[in-house]
Amino acid sequence: MGLQTNKAFQVLAANRVFHIAALVSLCAIAAFGTVFALPSSAHAAGLFDIPGQITEWLLNDILKPPLEAMLSGAWNIIGMIAESTILTAPFDAMLGSGGYSVFNLADDVNDTLVKPIALSILALAMLVQLIHVAGKADQDAAMPILRDLVLIALFYVCFRWLINNSADLCVAVYTDLNAITAGIADAPTLNSSSVAIGQLTNIGQVITMLLVIAIVYLMALGAAVVTIVMAYMRAFQLYVFAAFAPIPLALLGFEQTRQYGIGFIKNFVALVLAGAVMVFLLYCFPLLVNAGLSTGLFGTSWTPGSLLGPVTMIALCLLLIIGMLKSGSIARSVLGE
Repeated sequence: MGLQTNKAFQVLAANRVFHIAALVSLCAIAAFGTVFALPSSAHAAGLFDIPGQITEWLLNDILKPPLEAMLSGAWNIIGMIAESTILTAPFDAMLGSGGYSVFNLADDVNDTLVKPIALSILALAMLVQLIHVAGKADQDAAMPILRDLVLIALFYVCFRWLINNSADLCVAVYTDLNAITAGIADAPTLNSSSVAIGQLTNIGQVITMLLVIAIVYLMALGAAVVTIVMAYMRAFQLYVFAAFAPIPLALLGFEQTRQYGIGFIKNFVALVLAGAVMVFLLYCFPLLVNAGLSTGLFGTSWTPGSLLGPVTMIALCLLLIIGMLKSGSIARSVLGE
């Protein structure tokens, strides 16, 4: 009986030793597996620097991807606005097409309401020119008077053609100059996959970066709202210019009011070019952000005490918003105004 008890105790002890050895082996395998599962850069700090490896894994594999996703989201908001068709659409489709659109309303106003007024202004200009010729008439000036009458006839034919085709001329000018905007929109740009943040080193850097990227995201939304408003306002102004184009073109016939007509032409061309300026700014924004990323704006050199990186990112968003608001004045500056 005692011999059997001793044997049972020995078997039980052996089983316990086996279980303990198996548990130790599993723990060792798990530990080595955890170490080798960490990023390769973590091994540089030492194979058994478990706290440092876990910290680096937490910062760069867990926290960094959401930050990059937020930055990519801000990037994509700007990209969607840049790809909007309202800035590159044909003249008759900027504010919708099909049925009775805003373009049709502007064309009807031009044809039925504004053209008669412009033709009346042209008739007044003709009367002024005839009175001026009659004032110079004498018995020895038959040929000069005939020449003036021919010039007045040509003047009438040219200006009547301008008035009757004013809407078509606006469409033609827009179509030719809008090719610049469409060409910029077709240029290759950076996509969200190229957004990358450098290695993170401490949790303070993550918190600071989170705040800055949140501000950038909100400002990107603001820039999108400003851009949409400016794009719709530009389209509305272009239609207003086309609707009332006969009057300033008729004012070209008077020497005293000729500058009004010239100013109308300059402002219309500037308004068309404003679309190219807006698209150019939208496509420059990701390039500027990428330049900041490549120079360590979010890299290892950025510490919570450094304000250069956050201020630069916020300044780029402000640049985009201000550029959208001043796109019209920038376009007028291109024309020398």
